[in-house]
Amino acid sequence: MARKPTPKPDPPPRDWSEALDRFDGFLEEHERSDHTRANYREDLEDFAGWYASKYQESPMLALLQPAELREWKSHLIDECKYQPATTNRKLAAMSSMLRWAERIGHAPEIRAPRQVRKVQPPPRWLDVREQRALLRAAERHAGRREAQLCKLLMHTGLRVEEATELTWESVEIRERSGKVTVVGKGRKQRSIPLNAEARAALEELTRCNGQVGRPSGPVLNGQRGPLTPRGVQSILAKLRRHCGLPELSPHVLRHTFGHNLAVAGTPIQVIADLMGHESLETTRRYVQPGQDDLAAAVERLAGGGDVE
Repeated sequence: MARKPTPKPDPPPRDWSEALDRFDGFLEEHERSDHTRANYREDLEDFAGWYASKYQESPMLALLQPAELREWKSHLIDECKYQPATTNRKLAAMSSMLRWAERIGHAPEIRAPRQVRKVQPPPRWLDVREQRALLRAAERHAGRREAQLCKLLMHTGLRVEEATELTWESVEIRERSGKVTVVGKGRKQRSIPLNAEARAALEELTRCNGQVGRPSGPVLNGQRGPLTPRGVQSILAKLRRHCGLPELSPHVLRHTFGHNLAVAGTPIQVIADLMGHESLETTRRYVQPGQDDLAAAVERLAGGGDVE
């Protein structure tokens, strides 16, 4: 039996633009999100613009030098004044592309610059008073739909993308139980049980949407159709001004869910599973006491009760 000929490797990309297109195809094939792919392309196109300005020619994968990448890192920090998170995202995009190019033989092994060290701020969550103030402001200044949105995010810990992509087909509500099934980061599926507050919020949302019987389609709708992540952020930005909170975003409500679980004594592994964390190190940030928790603990020593 004749042996099948070995397939010829793809020829090297002709230029940076073709390299980006092939790398994007690789990311799509490995089911990286549209958001990640768009960020990677933007960051790598920015690198090409800097490189052309610096060296009067376009970059070529096979010819990149570590010293050039270190100069780019210095440019991001010293001239662009980017925060560590932004700089590290751009360096990660470059590192990922270089590893891909090396594996398929389009570039030699190139060590990407080290990421910038950053001080990780503690997650911001709402204490009990702030949670009540938010819900009062939502009902008074926005409406039922916005109040139920806040309740849903605080009692499920959904990421904003997960919430806006949630459909009624992924929601299961019984008399005393329920769950939502979402696809989170890395296309990993998880189910989140619904407590009484979350179930009530979802049932109220069906009435706000004017749906009768078994609802269908997106769970979160605005006056002009399904809500987008930007739409949710806009709603919360307006509510923040009404209730006087220093910060309010979908991520703050997600952090509130995680912190409330920790305060209730929920095991850290359970919190991680509910929030879709891959690392327990991420979850431990919710277990650590905040400054208000420390102040309240010290005040209780003096018999002062909870700090107001």
